[in-house]
Amino acid sequence: MLRIAFVLLAVWNLSAMSYHTNFPAAENPISQGGKWLNGAVDGVDWCNVQTSVGYAWGVGPCPVEYADPTAVLKGEWGPNQVVQATAKIGTVNPTYWQEIELRLRTRVSPHRITGYEVIFAVSHDYVQIVRWNGPLADFTYLGSTCNYPEVCGKVNGFTIRNGDVARAVISGNTIKAYVNGVLLAIATDTTFADGNPGVGYNFGCDGTYSNAGWTNFEATDSLPEK
Repeated sequence: MLRIAFVLLAVWNLSAMSYHTNFPAAENPISQGGKWLNGAVDGVDWCNVQTSVGYAWGVGPCPVEYADPTAVLKGEWGPNQVVQATAKIGTVNPTYWQEIELRLRTRVSPHRITGYEVIFAVSHDYVQIVRWNGPLADFTYLGSTCNYPEVCGKVNGFTIRNGDVARAVISGNTIKAYVNGVLLAIATDTTFADGNPGVGYNFGCDGTYSNAGWTNFEATDSLPEK
């Protein structure tokens, strides 16, 4: 019995997915050896994500509303996912709705993106959990609205800062958002049972896309929630 248990554990570990990158090269769009899908290249209706050394941000300006620059890892990921990245923020411009986003259980195909988006606002003060339903501009806000330090689907009164570590977690039907280890937002949804992790950025930021992005990105479907 002990030998059987050991074999099962070894197989389970071999099937686990994880990925870490500091974005070591400049790419437009992000590829890293064909490991990423992009919003324009693969989804058609959205914008791509690009990188410089140590940094990933959205390609813009996007031609239409809600065409958020999006990139999602390829592969067969398990449904319980932890995605973490460090905010890299330069000039903040409140004229635009600058957002940096982490993606969970997301699938990208021509004219269709489904999955969950966790938004960390840069130029304004909120954290929000959203479901993408497929077609461009078809999305649903999840959970209730509250004010920080309350925890709900959209939390007003909190702004992510340069160097903050953001984490998005989905386990079963529960989605959680953390900054620097503190739980900020939570929502539940049963719509999508699978998909892949990734990153995103808000549309409509004109020439300011490079002012806010991610570095030190990591994703896993095997580690327990921290």
